[in-house]
Amino acid sequence: AFSPYIVRDAPRLAEFHGIPFAWPRPDPIVMQRDPFRVAAESAPSFGDRNSYQMDPANAREAMREVDFDLEEGADIVMVKPALSYLDLIARVRDRVDVPVAAYNVSGEFARVVAASQNGWIDPERAFMEVLTSIRRAGADLIFTYFARDAARRLSGDAATPLSWL
Repeated sequence: AFSPYIVRDAPRLAEFHGIPFAWPRPDPIVMQRDPFRVAAESAPSFGDRNSYQMDPANAREAMREVDFDLEEGADIVMVKPALSYLDLIARVRDRVDVPVAAYNVSGEFARVVAASQNGWIDPERAFMEVLTSIRRAGADLIFTYFARDAARRLSGDAATPLSWL
């Protein structure tokens, strides 16, 4: 991987001085990104990606990675997948003085959509509850497939049907 310092010092990016960078670290080994991989036809064609992914049970390693990100100049730290790692979002928020972002990945989105379509949960309450839990854990920024609908609801528009139902 490239260091954020290399990106910041690159002559072709000089005009972006002062723009914050979030630098991705290795993801934990999780299956929750599979719905995106299927839709984007981007699943590995051979082998797997475990050789560069973190052990999801090793929170200490995740905290070391956060420290490395900050040492390399990251302006934002991202935790993903968000729902499975609410505890890490809280730990990162307590540890750093930069914004904490959380990515509500495709598998987390797909679970809410499927449960809603099957009538098992109230979709209006469910998707906002998901986002509230991520925010309550400490995320300053949330990347989510629910963004459009959340923006509508938070601005007072309760009439527009949810885009994913």
